[in-house]
Amino acid sequence: MRQALAESDLARLSGVEVGVATSSFQCEGSLDTDGHPESNWAAWQRSGRVESIGAACDLWRRFDLVVERAKSMKTTVFRLSFEWSRLCPDSEHIDARAARGYAERVAALRRAGITPIVTLQHFTHPAWLGADLWLDRRSPEVFAQYALRAVAAVQSALVAMGVRPITRFVTINEPNMLALASYGAGVFPHGALALLEGSAAGVARSLLALDHLLAAHVLAYDAIHALHRERGLGRPDVSFNVNLVDLYSLGAMSLDAMRTKAATARARQAYIDARRERFDRVFLGPDGESSPRAMVARALESSLRGPLALEAFERTSRSLSERGEAPAIDSRAFDLYDPWTRNQARGVEAPLDQLAAGALRWLRERDDQPMAPTIDPGAAVADAIEALTRATFSLAEPWEWSVEPEMMVRSIEALHDPNDPVPIDVMENGMSVRRESSHPAQPRPDQARRPAFIREYTAAFAFARCALALPARTYAHWTLVDNYELGRWAPRFGIYALGDERDGQAAKWGETDALGDDAAGALRAFAEACRDPSTARAWARRA
Repeated sequence: MRQALAESDLARLSGVEVGVATSSFQCEGSLDTDGHPESNWAAWQRSGRVESIGAACDLWRRFDLVVERAKSMKTTVFRLSFEWSRLCPDSEHIDARAARGYAERVAALRRAGITPIVTLQHFTHPAWLGADLWLDRRSPEVFAQYALRAVAAVQSALVAMGVRPITRFVTINEPNMLALASYGAGVFPHGALALLEGSAAGVARSLLALDHLLAAHVLAYDAIHALHRERGLGRPDVSFNVNLVDLYSLGAMSLDAMRTKAATARARQAYIDARRERFDRVFLGPDGESSPRAMVARALESSLRGPLALEAFERTSRSLSERGEAPAIDSRAFDLYDPWTRNQARGVEAPLDQLAAGALRWLRERDDQPMAPTIDPGAAVADAIEALTRATFSLAEPWEWSVEPEMMVRSIEALHDPNDPVPIDVMENGMSVRRESSHPAQPRPDQARRPAFIREYTAAFAFARCALALPARTYAHWTLVDNYELGRWAPRFGIYALGDERDGQAAKWGETDALGDDAAGALRAFAEACRDPSTARAWARRA
């Protein structure tokens, strides 16, 4: 936190929504095994390209435990997802029993005084839609129809049960991450080759998939709002969450595109250009910031700015043009892990630094001589690019991701639009430790522990809301219990540890996290501080 919170500031903490975020596929179980619906991850599990998910956390059968633990932490919101594969196991038609099952889970949260935030697609789709759904031009309409049918079915079940309907929706979880992980890094299930599998076409595939995902959100947003109007369910809050990274064009730009309120492509682009300047200034630091990470981010963003202009996303741009000035998100939502491109790249740090330094020198020269477009970027840039092509590249492991609470403040500041102060929601924020099967969890290389992580990031969230008076509304920690992450079980993100079925402890929950720490107590303390001013003062002193 930049500085201690004044007692007078703490009044703004009242009303903050505190909770945890989960994913259906990664937690529920009863998927991708004999006799159960299959997701697009099933084939990769069978082939051994990713680990088997098995019973996962068994939350489809044990949701009472979810409610019990969430309630014990005094949380006020809980983010869950509807599993598309479960709701539509073999066709576009909704399985009534699955819809009823989700309605019962929402009702259980409501009875506990916890507001549900429902995600409609969290990295998975039914196997019958094929490996490369998001490369299909029909995918936006396919998803929007599913979203409409799913929301209609579950809301109908809730009304029949006498339970207040769902009002908070996330259409698609991290569309930027889904597109890049599938066709850039190649670590999410796909059929067509990815960039890191040796296909240069992986770049185009990533951008095409992202275009379709964003267009799908726009159609689903309109469908859900129309359904609520027709049924008198009240106005919903519908958005999507990005994995926030230091490259504006691959993260924050998509949120801004949905809030432009501009009727023409030129006006939308002008708005985005202005927002990009703000994002870079706040998120990357002052223009004179010379850290390697900031330099890499500025150089890469400069190279992406043209190819990734909003109009390059053809389906998304057309969908927004057809809607005129109406915004297509009701709030700005993001996930914060390690946002730095340079931190994520293993083995190419030095060439990236060299490229950034050379590119920035060239940009300064170009700015000084705007009528000299033939300026040679220089040997340094050429040498760096050649070094990048020769380097062995790998992604950082989740337990290597940096812990930097200050980035929470910068993120909220960068996403805020003073002229359009909609709520800002942290839909995921968490840290991982490593635990391999039949081995104890290992401390992180940086020695970070989850209780301190939660205290420091929630204190930064509180600073943004209270001291800076920014519209930060929701803090949802990732995640409730250790679950299936990135196709394996080694990363452990849970507030509560999960026993490994290979150790004979299938779906057994611990009372602490994987390192034996009371992470639940740290989140409970923040949740209580957001309810009681006297508790808030004590919490602020400790934080």
